[in-house]
Amino acid sequence: MSIALLVLSIAAAVVVLWRSTCVAAHLSRKEWGGHLLEFVGITGSYALICGGAVGIPIGYAPAPLMILVGVAGWILFDRRNPLQR
Repeated sequence: MSIALLVLSIAAAVVVLWRSTCVAAHLSRKEWGGHLLEFVGITGSYALICGGAVGIPIGYAPAPLMILVGVAGWILFDRRNPLQR
């Protein structure tokens, strides 16, 4: 991996981790309006996204798949998704 690509992937990982941490910090089971499994799904999705964001710069092979599955879960379980209304 070239130095420029490594720096870019680290910068992107920091942005993803920062945003995911900010959103996940506001998740609360008491304030969740949906089903418990939806809550578990959305929190697991954020965990996969963060894990993939950390894994890409360090060269962990399943990291891109983790991000892909995390984003798919985020789309599926996000109760603000207009397709579920």
